[in-house]
Amino acid sequence: MQWSHKVIIILLVCCIVGGAGAVFDLPGRLTAITSPAQSIAAPASVLPDPSNLSVYAPEVQQLLETTYLGRKKESPDPEEPAVVLQKYLEQNAHGYHSQLVAKSKKLNAELAAWKDLARQYPQSRHALVALAKHYRTKAQVSGDTNDLRQAADAYLKAADIGLAYGRILYTRQLSEILIDLGDKKRLDEIFGRMLAQPKDSDRDAYYLALVDYADGLARLDDERAWDHFEEAIAFHPENNLEAINRYARHLLEAGYAQRALAVLDTHLTSQQRVRFVIPAQLRKRTLQLLGMETASADAELEQIEQRLAGAWSVAPTTSLGSAVTSTDPSEARTEVNVASVTADSRISTLFALLQDDPNTPKSPDRSLLQWSAIFSGTGTSNNRWPNMAPGVAALNLATFKWPNGNAGVARLRPNLNLAVRIFTGSTGDWADWTGLQSLPSGYALDVAAVAYPNGNGHADVFAVTSDSCNIYSRHSTDYGATWASWQWWGSCGDQLTVALRPDGTGFAAMRATGANGNRAVVRANNGSMWDNRPIPWDFVGGSLAVSDLALTAYANPVNNVRMRLWAVGKDDCRLYASDWNPNNPPNQQWTNFTLQSSSLCLKSISSFSTSDGGAYLLLIDANDKLSTQRFTGSAWQSPVQQSTGRTWIAAAGVNIDNDKLGNSYEHVESFDDCRKQSYTNGPICDNYGNCFWTQGVNLAEIIYNEARGETRGAQDTVGWTVRDRAFQSLSCDAYPGGNTVCPTPCNQVEFCGPPNNTQRYCCAMHGGQTQWGTSGYQFNDEHVDINELSIGSLIIWEAADVGNGWVPDPSTGWCPPGVIGCSSACQEPGSQDGDNFNDPSPSGPMEFVGYAYDPKKPACKQAPTADTCSSAADNFVCCNASPNNYFWNRKP
Repeated sequence: MQWSHKVIIILLVCCIVGGAGAVFDLPGRLTAITSPAQSIAAPASVLPDPSNLSVYAPEVQQLLETTYLGRKKESPDPEEPAVVLQKYLEQNAHGYHSQLVAKSKKLNAELAAWKDLARQYPQSRHALVALAKHYRTKAQVSGDTNDLRQAADAYLKAADIGLAYGRILYTRQLSEILIDLGDKKRLDEIFGRMLAQPKDSDRDAYYLALVDYADGLARLDDERAWDHFEEAIAFHPENNLEAINRYARHLLEAGYAQRALAVLDTHLTSQQRVRFVIPAQLRKRTLQLLGMETASADAELEQIEQRLAGAWSVAPTTSLGSAVTSTDPSEARTEVNVASVTADSRISTLFALLQDDPNTPKSPDRSLLQWSAIFSGTGTSNNRWPNMAPGVAALNLATFKWPNGNAGVARLRPNLNLAVRIFTGSTGDWADWTGLQSLPSGYALDVAAVAYPNGNGHADVFAVTSDSCNIYSRHSTDYGATWASWQWWGSCGDQLTVALRPDGTGFAAMRATGANGNRAVVRANNGSMWDNRPIPWDFVGGSLAVSDLALTAYANPVNNVRMRLWAVGKDDCRLYASDWNPNNPPNQQWTNFTLQSSSLCLKSISSFSTSDGGAYLLLIDANDKLSTQRFTGSAWQSPVQQSTGRTWIAAAGVNIDNDKLGNSYEHVESFDDCRKQSYTNGPICDNYGNCFWTQGVNLAEIIYNEARGETRGAQDTVGWTVRDRAFQSLSCDAYPGGNTVCPTPCNQVEFCGPPNNTQRYCCAMHGGQTQWGTSGYQFNDEHVDINELSIGSLIIWEAADVGNGWVPDPSTGWCPPGVIGCSSACQEPGSQDGDNFNDPSPSGPMEFVGYAYDPKKPACKQAPTADTCSSAADNFVCCNASPNNYFWNRKP
């Protein structure tokens, strides 16, 4: 296929990566998890027939007929009561759970309500799932792994109830949570039970179980993952794209670049890689790593640029004010457009050392490294806190970042040696830990690190030795790929902090030991070298005795102040600051320490800058709780205590956008809801710099929730159902929000005029509900992370195809005007050229459920005319061996 859509060069990132028991009280028949050896699938004769609504209570029948609970993926079991299902619909709305994050009383009340419903109706699978979602939200707020374990317990019970009815459910949620818990044992147990089911009873669900199990194993560094990926690809040729994509990415992350290239070249055509973008970007990166010719990959990226120019929902990364200035298309494709991602001040990653028992001093058992708390612009953290790597421990941390987006974290190991882990901005991936050799004398007591902004990949890691005096450094000239030997750097102190401004100038600050004990001293860097005078250290800040130090470098001077040195008073544990103003007389450039805050008694402080010109100060108080203080670029805000029940011994942060484990919270539901965000707030970007407008994200979420794992034709039919409702009406029937310009924000300026494209989509998708967090019940609009939609499942690219008119209506084969070369094959729908953003399919899909049914308004609707399924009824299209959705079209 040759794409010849209008050409506008856009910048795309081309270098890609890359068991506790139940605590809540439930009846005994549910509290015990079935053992892997047991088979709990019920005989087929007792399984519910979803087309026989008589097995359900009348009020449940009504819900099945009028809400998305009638679809196969959400259909309830016969015993489930309407009171649970109605409340489930309310809590499943897009934005509902992110609102609970900021409302602790409501969250606790809702959690208590769902615990009560789970006790009242122990066989209600939906009650357990809602309970699991609320525990997961609470874990996000509290940072407490016990809450996450509760979520896992509830999902496991719900999954086992599903298995009792022969249904494989909740595979993605279980994989994600058990990964976060590092619980391979229960991952093996639940997926063992799922994969013991008959393979052909529901091919889509079985396939997704294979994919999500393999994905979980790969993220837990278990090479059994490769066999499961291979099985998934071979088992489900109807649509195995997600398995191929995840397989290749994990192979590359594990260092198997040659195998990753073979997967991309063997299982995907060039046309498919272009269509779904990520595989093409991944292939380019793989070729580069192998030192191979990249001309074929460059050609594919050129086609992507042409195809996406001016596209519906897909935004050029230049919309974010990218700092990449190259006008050469070939150069733009190979440069890392990290600036467009990190310019968002909400995106920062915090690393912290978990202290399970505040009464236990630092030790290998009580110092587990956690990561990925994502900050909002107000300084509020989402507190996700998964393990960076299960079992990795540390006593202290330091972070650093280069201007190209590469970054690193150094940790002082419990054995008092040092290790470094490097983040590559172009791939969004972390390398393995690299141990640094033993110090020339003694062992390390503290660690600091810095990347030189004008040094083209240069960096230093500093170690303060056990004699509380000497400091050594190891230097890298290649973005942390290799490190030179330890060299003596300075003395004499027992603590060090370092920060540089964007021009390379800055300071190191040390807590001095000796006769002037516990005083702060500084050493300057002039942009090219550290001060090497005979006595390089200067006492600063007056006579304050300090117990901890942190430096903040201001990107832009604030009243001529360019650096701030923070200190915790040794005698009173309060927060002090000294400012550096180079315009002052030489011996007065650093001010005396002044009291900044007495509200907290502090143990530890650290600081990092953000790429919007701001910064954060991280504060650990005497109760081992974490607070953050945000610098906006012009002023410091007040400290904000983070709502986490955890206790910490050290923290460090860096302004990068990375969440390798998926499920990230960079863009919580409010930021990707078309009812909340206008185009003036910018698009939503994945971790690799691909950006999308919110109406496209919301459409992709619906397709993901309704048809993940089905053929692409079936996914497109779901998308066309939304599109048809957005742009056409039925003369004798109506859908909430259908063919209506709702009072929602305009989400993409190119499509804000008549027929108000973005607002019509938004109204139809959310069932006419314009208030963020409310459910329209027509489509499952539950939040799905942007990285799962774009980089994981690739479904957002299918949503873009529907919005651009690049795929025909699979239910009739109708090709939109202006589009040529349409193919409505269920496994490979598409077109050759042209686009169409607004025309609905004249007789296309308008509704669908998970069973054969008669439409409520038969005069308005008819079975699809296109039937691609052998030995099947004629009211569904693009089915697999086990059809998920039966469609009804609008009559001409």
